[in-house]
Amino acid sequence: LAPFTQLAALAALQRPEVQRYKDQMLLAYSARREILAAVSQNTWLGRNLTLPQGAFYSLVNISDWKMNSLEAAQELVSRQGISLTPGRAFGENMDQYLRLCFAIEDSQLLKALDGLQFFGSELHGN
Repeated sequence: LAPFTQLAALAALQRPEVQRYKDQMLLAYSARREILAAVSQNTWLGRNLTLPQGAFYSLVNISDWKMNSLEAAQELVSRQGISLTPGRAFGENMDQYLRLCFAIEDSQLLKALDGLQFFGSELHGN
């Protein structure tokens, strides 16, 4: 970024209202991360889900689904009405993953987790 852009960002980040917003978003993302952990605990999803330390998305390992990440994402949209990003969008070596963004409302996150859990359970037979 250009130096003047960096200075503008630094100035904005020092404003109290921006600090409050940042703190609110950090709490919201942390709470959603905990939702991910709680809902997926003791399920196939919990065994195949990364819980990030500093991001608002998680990776779901789908290597045993017998389909690539694009096919899996298309099936999830078609059958469950939920959208995850195919891992291959981040490189060929990520094709065994789906990216689940949790920068969404809690209700949307729960719907996505339910659909993902149901779809994956059908594939795992449990």
